[in-house]
Amino acid sequence: GGGAGGASVSGGASGGAVGGASGGGSSTSASGGSSAGTSGGSTGGSATSGSGGTTTRPPATTAPKPKPPATTDNRVPSAFVGTWKYTAQFNINQPGTVYIYRVAPGQIAAKLVTDMQSGLHCEQVARLVSVSDGGRRINLGTAVTDRARSDSLCQDGDPTYFALATPTGLRHDVGPSHGEGYHYERA
Repeated sequence: GGGAGGASVSGGASGGAVGGASGGGSSTSASGGSSAGTSGGSTGGSATSGSGGTTTRPPATTAPKPKPPATTDNRVPSAFVGTWKYTAQFNINQPGTVYIYRVAPGQIAAKLVTDMQSGLHCEQVARLVSVSDGGRRINLGTAVTDRARSDSLCQDGDPTYFALATPTGLRHDVGPSHGEGYHYERA
């Protein structure tokens, strides 16, 4: 039957829906069905909606919970993982290829490979500091030069970050003097 007013709907939702865990609420009207006078529905929340519908509300404990973001473990989100190539026509001393790994903070998250016009070859690795902006940004520490794989003139790089770009790719931000950063697409 149809419910009468907000009190019966509230009682059915809070008392009946959780199986009496709240002490019953005020489900003494006819809309509570078998839950009237039974401490909020010992039958497991069989109260119907106040609109007269016959759909049974699921217990609150089985309501779907929002999916946690992919960054709850603080590792590099999978959207960043893989091989990335610099897309601009002219590359002035920026990594041409970036490899990003799914690791936890403190571990090596990126390998940056730069082949300069002068012929200089540099390879650097950077550790993950943190994941931020709801998993849309990874913050990296100092890019340390891999001396065994790099020319002697290569230098360490400052801490930077990569952010997911719109509509696709990554933006590598190396500091305010570099404008909007550098755009990379999947290789």
